Amino acid sequence: MATFPLPTIPPRSYQAGSLSFGDERQWQAHAACDLLAPAGTEIYSVEKGKVWYGPRSFFLSGPQHKENGKSVCNADASCIMTYEIAIIHANFIIRYGEVGSGKAKGIEPGAEVSEGQLIGWVGPQSVHTMLHLEMYGNIDDISSLTQETNTQYINFPQTKKNFKRRKDLMNPTDYLFSCILKSNQ
Repeated sequence: MATFPLPTIPPRSYQAGSLSFGDERQWQAHAACDLLAPAGTEIYSVEKGKVWYGPRSFFLSGPQHKENGKSVCNADASCIMTYEIAIIHANFIIRYGEVGSGKAKGIEPGAEVSEGQLIGWVGPQSVHTMLHLEMYGNIDDISSLTQETNTQYINFPQTKKNFKRRKDLMNPTDYLFSCILKSNQ
C-alpha cells in the first residue's frame, strides 16, 4: 500500500474546490492536488522509485495578491522561491512541488528512494503553504512536465482551461485517497 506524502491528512480537503485537481483558475486548470501543511512539514516518497531531478526551482511566491488569489512577485518585492522534486515510480511520475530549499539526505538525480523515505519539506510561501502534487502516467517520457502549449490529455476529457502540462498528466485524487499515513504502517 502506498504512503501518504505528508505525516497527516490536511485539514482542508484537496478533493474539491481550489485545492483540487482540475480547478479552473483564471489563468489555467489546476494540474495538481494541493495538500495544505505548515512550512517545514516532512514530505515522503509515496512509493519506491528513482529521483529524476531536483530539488530545483519551481514557483516564485510573492507578497502581493491579485483578486484571483495568485501571488505576484515584482522587482521591489520580497519573494520566496519554492522547489520541486520529480520521482519516477514503477507506474507513474510524481512532481512534488512547492518544496523548501533544504535537501533531504540522499535526494539527488539518479538516487533510489524507498516508500515513505523523507525527500524534503514543505516550503515557505507568502500565501498558503502546501505540497503541490502532480502525477504523470508515462515513466519513459523524460520531456518537460510543464508544456505551456499542450492542449491534449489522454487520461481525462478536455477541460475549458489548459493545464499547461504534458499529455500524460493524471488526476492524483483517487491515488492519494488510497494512501496510508506513515504513522499507521
